[in-house]
Amino acid sequence: MSWLKRLFSVRSTTSRIAFGQVSMLISVTLVAIILGILPDFLGTRLKDRVSLAEAIAANSSVLITQTDLIRLESVLNLVVERNDELLSAGVRRADNRLVVNISNHQTDWNKGLNEEAIDQQMIVPIIAGRQQWGALELKFKPLYGEGILGFYHRPTVQFILFCGVILYLLYFLYLTKMLKQLDPSQAVPDRVRAALDTMAEGLIVLDRKAQIVLANQAFSDLLSRSSSSLMGFEVDKLPWQLKEDASTDDFPWLAAMNTGKAEMNQTVRLELEDGVRTFMVNCSPVLADEGKAGGVLVSFDDITQLEEQEVELRRSKAEAEQANRAKSDFLANMSHEIRTPMNAILGFTEALKRGYGKNEQNNEHYLSTILVNGEHLLNLINDILDLSKVEAGHLDVESVALKPYQIISEVIQVMSVKAQEKGIALAYRPEGSIPETLMSDPARFRQIITNLVGNAIKFTEAGGVTVVTRMDTQQNKLITEVRDTGIGMTAEQAISVFDPFVQADSSITRRFGGTGLGLAISKKFAEAMEGEIYARSEPEKGSQFYLELNVKTDGPVALISAEEISELKQSEATLNVARWKFPDASVLVVDDGIENRELISLVLSEQGIKTDGAADGVEALEKLAVNQYDLVLMDVQMPRMDGYTAAREIRKKEMTLPVIALTAHAMKGIEQKCLDSGYSGYMSKPINIDKLIQLLVHELDAEPLSEACNDDRALDNGTVGVSYHSSSPNQSISALTLDDSSQLSPLYSELGASNPKFEKIVARFIVRVNDVYKQIQSCSTQQDFTVLRAHAHWLKGSAGSVGFPGLTDLAVKLEQTAIKQEVAGTEMLVAAIGVMIKRINLAKDNPNGINSLSTQTDNQWVIPETVTSELASQGEKFRLIAVKFVAKLEHQITQMKQELDGNDFSALADLAHWLKGAGGSVGFPVFTEIAKALEKAAQAENGPECETLIATVDEIHKRINL
Repeated sequence: MSWLKRLFSVRSTTSRIAFGQVSMLISVTLVAIILGILPDFLGTRLKDRVSLAEAIAANSSVLITQTDLIRLESVLNLVVERNDELLSAGVRRADNRLVVNISNHQTDWNKGLNEEAIDQQMIVPIIAGRQQWGALELKFKPLYGEGILGFYHRPTVQFILFCGVILYLLYFLYLTKMLKQLDPSQAVPDRVRAALDTMAEGLIVLDRKAQIVLANQAFSDLLSRSSSSLMGFEVDKLPWQLKEDASTDDFPWLAAMNTGKAEMNQTVRLELEDGVRTFMVNCSPVLADEGKAGGVLVSFDDITQLEEQEVELRRSKAEAEQANRAKSDFLANMSHEIRTPMNAILGFTEALKRGYGKNEQNNEHYLSTILVNGEHLLNLINDILDLSKVEAGHLDVESVALKPYQIISEVIQVMSVKAQEKGIALAYRPEGSIPETLMSDPARFRQIITNLVGNAIKFTEAGGVTVVTRMDTQQNKLITEVRDTGIGMTAEQAISVFDPFVQADSSITRRFGGTGLGLAISKKFAEAMEGEIYARSEPEKGSQFYLELNVKTDGPVALISAEEISELKQSEATLNVARWKFPDASVLVVDDGIENRELISLVLSEQGIKTDGAADGVEALEKLAVNQYDLVLMDVQMPRMDGYTAAREIRKKEMTLPVIALTAHAMKGIEQKCLDSGYSGYMSKPINIDKLIQLLVHELDAEPLSEACNDDRALDNGTVGVSYHSSSPNQSISALTLDDSSQLSPLYSELGASNPKFEKIVARFIVRVNDVYKQIQSCSTQQDFTVLRAHAHWLKGSAGSVGFPGLTDLAVKLEQTAIKQEVAGTEMLVAAIGVMIKRINLAKDNPNGINSLSTQTDNQWVIPETVTSELASQGEKFRLIAVKFVAKLEHQITQMKQELDGNDFSALADLAHWLKGAGGSVGFPVFTEIAKALEKAAQAENGPECETLIATVDEIHKRINL
């Protein structure tokens, strides 16, 4: 039975070869028949029938001519009787009348039979004279039957079937004997094979093509196949389960065969009927001539159960470590929370000790901060002592009167230091009226707000954090929202982030730190206070955390408006401006623009810092080699040697001093590129003097001083504080898109309100922003995203500088949507910007307001009637820098025209690059975008556009008034 099974098994190598040889013989036979090499039996018989029919028709024609139908009938009757294949015959006249009927021909004759079936019925014309008299009809037996049986009766089919069966048996018997001599497995003695079959681990031998030439019983049983059926099977085609980043080229037996070295203790997984099994594989190459591997011996040891036990042990260990880490993470989080108020306490105590409090007002502010943070620290200690209740979820909360706006303001004051360190905005924006007091737990409320604001600052690298409060009158709830412009989360992460020790993903902990416990504690606090906390977020679009508390009071709910909150905070704000005492320090300023070097040198000399200058990277390295500096402020794009190369050379020389990048490039990724090159910091042009001083304070360890804010020098040093407004410039776009201007409140500039010296700057901005907005609307309608992006970029940089941060936020979003060419988002943002500009225009009745004085050139560039330097208004020394720039600009414009006439676009691009960096630095931001466009046009060698832009630059130069 096994022999018969192997005979007809398609898996048998012998049967496959025998079947292939028979198939080739049959194919050759069919080709020979088609070419006429072999006789066609059916064709020969058909020809004989045709000859018989022609002979009878010829004889019939003679008899018809003689009108001897009786003799014709006798002849046909004789032919039918003597020919077994002829069933009937008849003669039919031209008028279709049958005149001779032999053997019931009229009944047997099938008029509907296909005319091409000449093997069964034949019709031959009968000619009388020169005309067709009629036709001879002959009915024959079919040459072959109908259906499968008739097909089998064909001689060709019988011949092929006979040869196929007989030759298959002969080939099978022959190959069984021959392949036994050639089969490598047969070279193994029976006693050795029996020994291999008794092994518990699977064993196979592969040839150079990774085909199986020997398999023991254990391996065959794994696949539920016989050893002989595996002969010649490619082992790579088995259902191996590969890793995500792996391919079939990574199999250990292929590596052993390619290298000629053994591969030991490799793990592979095979998908079988009972599931996925794991094997420990050892591969030993079988060396042939010249030391090359002619094959490989592979053993498979099933370690599935051991692996499952190991996974279970690792899981148990991880659970134990997680349980142990939970307490450590909690203590680490508490340590972090304690340090925040402790730093404030120690810092302001040190300030009092050193006598920084010059007046009673300062001392009161410092002591108030110490008191607030001391109480907060005491509450944290109480929470630690009540740890068992926190873990059990049973928290005791108080129900006393608290002022939400006051606690939020105090948290903002404490957390503003962190925000300033990261260079992001932090503000409190009350929307509408909220309860002045409510009954709840002040300590828990403070802790929740602190956690939410702290998390928002931690995960925000650009933009800002805003705390918004509003009243839900329908549900009688106070909603506190913490918005940020940080990294954001997915919807799933926004839910799981409130679980203990969970952050958005593992990379968050490495990047930002933290234990992930703050939000979990905040959620427990909120639930204990009969409120709820939840989050909404999108990746890369920031997050919004919401705290909702039921409004409970002892009596009627007393509401306080947003304007009243702003007035209270302004009355409590101190009127001091930060001043700094810098140590003896020397700074090297590296920039190819002399105006930039003069400006930075002037700012630094005003702070008592020594400066030195260099025009490019080569000169900077030369000066660093002979002089001692404490800091380097270096441009990025310079002739001879750029800033990237210079920074790398500085680090190669093992110089550890800070090197800060100053560049007009503000594209995404430039800051990281600077840091990767060796810079230790980054600042974009035009240089913000306040930010520059803050950077110097940090790098040079300056000590704070205190002077009255009416000191004119405070303008150059900047201030740090929190502003409060009746409505938020960061509010949602949907809330801004109001068509009724009567519902809008005037929006005044923070810059104009802080110092009257900035009123002219604000006024000029209001003039220009109205003109630019017309261009923005036109670009939005025409979907000209390139120009729209340029206008949004200008608005992004200018609005915040003149005290409209809300307009900056919208401009940032507009620039992003213009880059992505999102039509719907662009239209919504343009409408929102229009509403905010309406609010700014509503402030024109204020003394700071001003009517539009700008004009527009023939192209898209908007030029004010009078162009002044924002830098010149800050003092005579700054004005002289602007005067030098204007004088040099006249020469540079002449040079631009000459380079254009000579088609030297490379030199023209260099001049445009100088103007792009120098113009904004000396207080002429109107040149920045135009110079950028001119540089791009020069690089593209677009002569007509360059001529237009140079004319625009020349027109602006003529309107300069210092």
